[in-house]
Amino acid sequence: MHEQQSGLIVGNGLAFPANEQTMYWCDTRHKTIWTAPYCATTGALGTATVLAQYSHGTERPDGAAADSLGRYWVAVLDGSRLDCFTPPAASGADSTSPTTRAHTHTPVHAQALPVPFYKPTMPCFGGPNLQELLVCAAAAPDSHPNASGFENTSLAVCTSPVAGVVEGFAKWPGQNEETR
Repeated sequence: MHEQQSGLIVGNGLAFPANEQTMYWCDTRHKTIWTAPYCATTGALGTATVLAQYSHGTERPDGAAADSLGRYWVAVLDGSRLDCFTPPAASGADSTSPTTRAHTHTPVHAQALPVPFYKPTMPCFGGPNLQELLVCAAAAPDSHPNASGFENTSLAVCTSPVAGVVEGFAKWPGQNEETR
C-alpha cells in the first residue's frame, strides 16, 4: 500500500461508479467530498478535486454509494437527506491514465432526497435489480428527533427510480486477480 491522500480525520463515503474511471470519497469531520480520476486496471489515482464543501451548521457528508448513471449519493449527517451529485466530465488523450485526465467541469448538485432520519449515515442500493435504496442512521438527539413514525428506526428502504452499481474491489498497483 502507499498513501494517496493525507490529513483525513474520518475518511468515509468511498464509491466507484460503473465506469471505473472515477473515485469519490469524503471526510466527515472536514465536511468535504473529493473526486479524482481513477484507473481500475492499474489502481492509479489522479489529482483530487473538491466536489463539495459543507458549511451549513453541523451538516456533513458521511457514507455514500454510486448509482448506474455515475452519480454520487451521500448521506448528510445532521441534514435529514441524501445529496446526489452528477459525475464530473473527464477528458484526455489516454483514458487509462488518471494523471492525464482532468475534470473539465464542477459536478452539479443534482438533487436532495429527504429521509426520515436526522442523522442518515449510509445509503446502499440493493434488491434483485439494485433498485431498492436502503438508508441507515445513527440515533437522533432529543433536540432533532426523527420524523414521526421513524422515532426508533435505524434502517429504512424505498424503491429507487435508478439502479445502483455493484462495486468491484479496488485494484492496487502490483496486485493481480490471484492476490485480490
